[in-house]
Parts: sequence; structure tokens; C-alpha cells
Amino acid sequence: MIQGPSLLKRLLLGQLAILIAFASFAAVNFIWQFYREQGPLSGALFRYANKLGPVVDRLQSEQADPKVLTNFVSTYGELVQEDLSIEKTGKSATQSGLNIIIAISLAESGKELVRSANTAADIRLPKPELGIQQVQIANKSWHLATVLSPNGKHYIQFAEPQDIAFAGVKLVLLEYIVYPLTIFLPMSALLMGLVIHFGLKPINSLTKKIEQRDPNNLTPLNVERLDAETKPLIKAINALMVKLKRTLELERSFLADAAHELRTPLAVIQAQSHLLETAANQSEREKSARKLELGVARAASLIEKLLAGAQMNSEDFKPQFEQLVVNNLVQERVAALSVLAVKKQIDLSFHQTEMLEAAVSKALFVSAFDNVLDNAIRFTPEFGSITVSVSRHGKQEIEIAVVDSGIGIQQEEQEKVFERFHRVIGREQNGHQPVGSGLGLSIVKQAIQTHGGTVHLQTGPSNIGLLVQLRIPLKQ
Repeated sequence: MIQGPSLLKRLLLGQLAILIAFASFAAVNFIWQFYREQGPLSGALFRYANKLGPVVDRLQSEQADPKVLTNFVSTYGELVQEDLSIEKTGKSATQSGLNIIIAISLAESGKELVRSANTAADIRLPKPELGIQQVQIANKSWHLATVLSPNGKHYIQFAEPQDIAFAGVKLVLLEYIVYPLTIFLPMSALLMGLVIHFGLKPINSLTKKIEQRDPNNLTPLNVERLDAETKPLIKAINALMVKLKRTLELERSFLADAAHELRTPLAVIQAQSHLLETAANQSEREKSARKLELGVARAASLIEKLLAGAQMNSEDFKPQFEQLVVNNLVQERVAALSVLAVKKQIDLSFHQTEMLEAAVSKALFVSAFDNVLDNAIRFTPEFGSITVSVSRHGKQEIEIAVVDSGIGIQQEEQEKVFERFHRVIGREQNGHQPVGSGLGLSIVKQAIQTHGGTVHLQTGPSNIGLLVQLRIPLKQ
């Protein structure tokens, strides 16, 4: 079974990466400091050379037998060699094969007085120069430290193979870093894994709790202990539950309303068709024909809105936008719907301040505007008035305003009417409950938002009627 990314693995790898980064930094810093202390930059060779200087001065001033100085240098060299080998490799000089060179020469003439016994006779040391040098002796790299004796008459030279410093670094790297880390990192990973697993326990418990829930149970989750990290998640899930529950209730309500709304016009159509067929005179036939026409119109309007809502909610829906003069499009729709206004003797007027262009999906825009104007005509009484205007709103928007002298919408209902399937309770049309499914303004809002715009409702002038403002971005 293929699993997705693991939060536990991600946290564990992240912490291990941080741990390794810090360990690497510490290791590099430690190795560098050790190399400084034990390698060519160290004072170890200078320390041993300076200790030898006073003895050389004293023996030479006492004009001791040269063999005395030679024996002393050899003995001192063996001790230094043993100390350096143990200090840098952890092994004796015999085990490590460390071999150091000690040479003493006169400062004035440069004549070599003595050299350690373990040095081949054909090996030539470079001319003494105070300080430390990296030199080649017998095809091998050496670190050579040169100091002047206290009375300034003798040069003391100490040389050690360059690889001894690296041997010390290798020893420290293995014994103090690599070996401990091979034990420390797995143990750390295990402990961190346990800690993270324990830390994620509330999420795992929440997962099991949700899995065990009945699909129809949409009540908020009741978690006894809310951690700071899981509290926002629980709150978000509970908020989603509330929204989902409301949506399902609205969907069920919509299905019931849609079935009822479709049943009514279909029943009217069926009844009026029968009456039209059996009408005794022309007057009855005309009356039945008008009612039949109204039933067909209501059914067609409901079906059109259902299809429009379904289309916009489809994942495959991709509206096509084109640059259009909004004034012309609005004026065309006003003219097309003016027939409905004429039937109710409503004064329908159109105003514009300037010609304005925008990127518009014609089908969506027409659907939105037609729903707004159709509602205005439907809920405006006979001999009322409706004004449609197109103007610039600010610097970057076009505003299409529709204001009517109808029954309006109470302020507390003005936000709710944009919800799908919401119908304003008590809103009447000519003394009867309004016809509709509560889809119209939902479609309007969704269509305008697809254009990157907004929809605003407010009570009309002098607290009469309703003002609907559709705002979409101007052509840039």
C-alpha cells in the first residue's frame, strides 16, 4: 500500500538534520582547534626546542666533551619523540613509527654541532631560519621549528613529519567524533521519534475519533483536552461541520423546494392544458392560455436557474472573457426585459455617464444582470419605477446599479439572500408568497465574483425599495 508523506518522518528528519548540522559544526571547530594545537601552527615544537636551549648553552660554555651533548640530545630526542607520539596518536613512538630530528648549530658560522642519532647522515637540513617552516627532507614533508638559544649563540632545530599532525587529527576524529556519533545519532533518532510520536498522539486520537464517527453525525467534536496546536484544528473542523450541516440542510430544503416549485407549474400546465382543451368559449380558452403561459414561464425560469447554478459549480466550468462595452450590454438587456416592465406599467429607465469597457464573460454577466432586473420587476408593484445606471466607481471599477420602488429586503436579511436556496420569509409579491427557489441572488454573487467583482445590497432612496450594485474591474 502506497502511503503519503509522513509528518513523523518529516519532523524526525528535520531534527536529525539540525542535530547533524550542529554536530558537524562542532566537529569541524574542534578539529581545527586541535590541529592548531597539535599541527604546524602549534607551539609544541617551539616548547621542546626552547627547553633544550639553556642546556646547550651551559654545556657549550663549560666546554664539555662533545659526546656529552650528543648523548643528551639523543636522550632528550627519545623522550620528546615518545611524548609527541602518545600526545598525537595515542601510541608509543615504536608503534606509530614517529621519528623526529633535532639539530644544533652555531649561530655565527652555521656549523652543525650535533644531530639526533636517528637521523641518516645524508639528510640535509635547510639553513636555519627562525620560526616554523614546511620543508622537504628525504622526499617527505616535515614541519621544522627553529629557535635561538638564550645566549644567542646556538640554533636549535626540531623537525617532525607532517603526517603526524594529520594522524593526530584522524585519531581525534575517530575516537572523539565518529565513534561517539555512530552511537549518539541512532539513540537520538530513537528518542526523538518517541517524543514526536507522543507529541502527535492527540492528532492520532482525533483521527481515530473522526474515523469512528457516523457519516450522518455532523455535531461538533467534543475533545476533552485541547492542546495549543490542536485547538485551531478542532475549531476549524467544528466550524466546517456546522457549515456542512447547514449546507446539507439547505440542499435538502432546496430539493424539497425545487420539487414543490416544479410540481406547481407542471400541475398548472397540466390543468390549464385540460381546461384549454375543454373550454366552453373563447374567453375561458384565453384565460387558460394565459395561466398556461405563466406556468411554462415559471418552470422555464426555475430550470434555467438550476442549470446556471450547476454549471458554475462544476469543476470543468471555465468562462470565456472578452473586452466589451458594458454600457451597450446592459442597455441591450434592459431593452429585452422591458416587455415585463410594460406589462406591469413600470417606469423602467436607463442612465449612463460614460462608455466603460471591461473583461466580461457575456453569458455569466447576462445571467447575473437579468436575475437582478427580473427580481426588481417582479417585486415592484404596478405603476412603480426602476432605474438602471452604469457609472465609474472609484478609479478601477464599473458600477451597474439597479434601484426599484418595490417592497425591498429588510437589512438583517440582505446578507442572507446571497446564500443558496435562501428565501426571504414574508416577502410577498402582489399579496402572494414569492415565486422562486432562492437561487437568483446566489447566482448573481457567484457570477460577479467570477469577474473579480462584488455585489452590494442596501435599502433604496427614502427607505423605499432596494438598491443592487454590481461592481466589476475596469479594463486596464
